[in-house]
Amino acid sequence: MKTTIIALILLVIFCGCSRAEGSGLDIPFKIGPDALERTGNRVTGGGYIAEHEGQFYFANHEDNNKLYRMDTGFGEKQKLSDCQNDTFWLDIQFADDKLFYLQNTKTGEGDNFEWETTLYSYDLIHGAETRVFDPGVSTNSYVVYEGWIYYSSREEMELFKSRLDGSDVQLLIEPYGEQYYRCFNSLQIVEGRLFLNDAERILSFGLDYLRPGAVWDDPEMPLPEGVVCPYLFLAYDQYVFYINRYTAEFCRFNSADLSIISANTSGSNVSNPNMEVLGEGIREFTISENVIYYSTFDREVYKMGLDGKEPGFIEEGYAPNVIGNHLFFYDKNDKMVCLPK
Repeated sequence: MKTTIIALILLVIFCGCSRAEGSGLDIPFKIGPDALERTGNRVTGGGYIAEHEGQFYFANHEDNNKLYRMDTGFGEKQKLSDCQNDTFWLDIQFADDKLFYLQNTKTGEGDNFEWETTLYSYDLIHGAETRVFDPGVSTNSYVVYEGWIYYSSREEMELFKSRLDGSDVQLLIEPYGEQYYRCFNSLQIVEGRLFLNDAERILSFGLDYLRPGAVWDDPEMPLPEGVVCPYLFLAYDQYVFYINRYTAEFCRFNSADLSIISANTSGSNVSNPNMEVLGEGIREFTISENVIYYSTFDREVYKMGLDGKEPGFIEEGYAPNVIGNHLFFYDKNDKMVCLPK
């Protein structure tokens, strides 16, 4: 594991611009490229920038976070979409020569606003952009896996899956109690297991169980005692890493200790994994090649090992995202910058 601290910004990609209001913790930061490759999603990046076949695809913060493209040599930028975004969290994923991303817009004024998130696909061959679902469908979080889109509803505690063109929509999980947060924040698929979280817990389902006719609706299932209030999470290697929504503690537990909800699962045999606290004051994170890259509420970017030891300061900034050998993040002046990883 490399421990060299990189403190020199080598390449500034974007000019300065004001940060979009609400572009911090309101929309979950998604998993990075190395972790996404492990899910089998056939994608090479997540969050606001991703790489596919020698091209970077990214939210251009200079132009209302619209979808842009440029080659990995950092050449001329090309606009692909006129859809404006109120955050840069596009959650870019790839499948079958298509790029998928979320458009995030705020409705309302002041503190009285709602997020509306719309899933789009962009045909990388023909250059056509399409709204995946009908108007009115607000997609909170999604993951593309083996020809299917698994996605959560923003309005209700519901999980669906559909074909890549938005057809054959199937309800997999329905609302299960008002005591929980109203939607699933994050989704990830690893080796046939779907991980997701609400405000209180992280759950794991076997994909063979999530099918029409096997809708899970069990408000009596106990909360894992060691997994409290997860905000962002990432299943990586043998662990699930997550940030506590309220304390900002950075924790992990062994994914083997988290019961897989299947046809044989009942509330009496759900295990409570043992949690380890690795750090605190962490705002966002991603993982690549057994290294955790994270940012703090003081807007500083660090890296450390999977055990949380030997943290090393990299640069002032936030929202790290690793693409290949490149570490992207936003600096203290809200400019997106790139360092060698």
